[in-house]
Amino acid sequence: MLQLWLIALLAIVYIHDEPVRRGLEGAPVEFSAAKVALVLVPYLVLAGVVHLACAAAAREMDRRGSLRAVDRAERVLSLSRGLTVLLHGAAVFSGGWLEQVRAAMGNWIMLDEIVAVLPPLLTIVAGWWSYYPIEARLRESMWVRVLEEGHPSYPTPSRWQFVWSNIRHQMFFILIPLVLIGAWNEEWRRILAHRGEGVLGEFARWVRESPYQEPIQLVGQLGGVLIVLAISPLLMRAVWDALPLEPGALRDRLMSVCTRAGVRIRGLLVWRTHGTMLNGVAMGLAAPLRYILLTDALLDQLPERQVESVMAHEVGHAKYHHIPWILCTLLASMGLAAVALFIVALVIGPIAMFLGWPAVDDVLQVLGGIVMMLFAIATFGWVSRQFEWQADAFAAKVISRESPANSVVTQESVDSMCSALEAVSRLNHMPMNRWSFRHGSMTTRQERLRTLVGMRLDRLPIDRTCRWIKTGIIVGMAAVMFSIAVPGLARSIVDRPRYEIPDWYKPRVSHLEDAP
Repeated sequence: MLQLWLIALLAIVYIHDEPVRRGLEGAPVEFSAAKVALVLVPYLVLAGVVHLACAAAAREMDRRGSLRAVDRAERVLSLSRGLTVLLHGAAVFSGGWLEQVRAAMGNWIMLDEIVAVLPPLLTIVAGWWSYYPIEARLRESMWVRVLEEGHPSYPTPSRWQFVWSNIRHQMFFILIPLVLIGAWNEEWRRILAHRGEGVLGEFARWVRESPYQEPIQLVGQLGGVLIVLAISPLLMRAVWDALPLEPGALRDRLMSVCTRAGVRIRGLLVWRTHGTMLNGVAMGLAAPLRYILLTDALLDQLPERQVESVMAHEVGHAKYHHIPWILCTLLASMGLAAVALFIVALVIGPIAMFLGWPAVDDVLQVLGGIVMMLFAIATFGWVSRQFEWQADAFAAKVISRESPANSVVTQESVDSMCSALEAVSRLNHMPMNRWSFRHGSMTTRQERLRTLVGMRLDRLPIDRTCRWIKTGIIVGMAAVMFSIAVPGLARSIVDRPRYEIPDWYKPRVSHLEDAP
């Protein structure tokens, strides 16, 4: 869920800036220390409340050894992130926060946006700082089990190491690609608005005069997104401190999963978290830049069969290209919501003007942005859960195919995946029945897996569901592109003089000027 909140923080800034991009800038704003303080104080209050709640939970753990205190602290932490996004939205749309930032430092490419989202980001970081005593107690409580079971032990990280690990593994994973995409989009708009001479000036002038202006702008933006997504695995490999898994029997066994699935990867990496996380990640749109990352704790503490199941799950994400489909889901849902809101504005706008309500445009803009984000988040969550269940089913299929003659999902493959889910949940201190926005609950995933036993490998219900989802995403993207391209093309054709001779053709018809 944190990833969605991070996306929402930047989306609020972009939605606020949309009128500016259409040339509807307001009057210049002067810097006001009072307005800045009015924006920052609520974040400080929220961080203080979270710190007090975590401190109270830690004291209760010491007195009673209660895990309910841990659950309560985690819920407070999760709730605070949603409140942080709401505070950010209020600060940007009602408190003039972005205008104050730009009054202080100017409108640099993506730099002012980064400064604008720093207060909510620091509030989230403060939550990790406050939660650290609880995390340290949980890790210390696992020492006896680790020693009894003979697993490798890791020293408890310091508070700073714990916070920095969360920043690297949870924030940078989303923020670095989003910042690069935002920087490219801002630079692309500046290129198209260039009025000078030279190659850029000629290109910008050609785009402005072209009847395909809107499609060209869209293609440029999407091209930048694809480039960023293509190079993101290389960036994350450095940010996440990942090294290649050493050759050996385990590596050969895990790579055979890719072979049976028909998925090529560039490398299998060990994600070094110093024992703080059990997880796996598939990154990359195409084989030359696609990696599978498995954390050190997962490789150390899970049996090989369960590690193989987790590997097959991540390979399933790569097999079905879930990452680009998720991104298309966000684009399609936000685009369709924007089109629907535009139609509503066309209906309500004239009525509001007739009734003398000029402020209705601002109200519709704010409400429309909120509705668009809520619709996109809800759609994203539902599609993400379906894709997660499909990856679970794929893991069961891959393990079932160890016997080439087998054509149905086996009980052993389902048991292996279910036990891996249970181990990951237990070792990450996460209750099995806790519902996750992106993944559902572990209990639900196990129940869905058990229904697959005996089904044909090529006729699983979740595969059929995901095919329908992808068809809907394609239709939605096509509808959004149609709504963007066609009106602009029609307007350009109507505005263009009917019998104008193009400049490139005039030398060929110059002799007609002297004709009688």
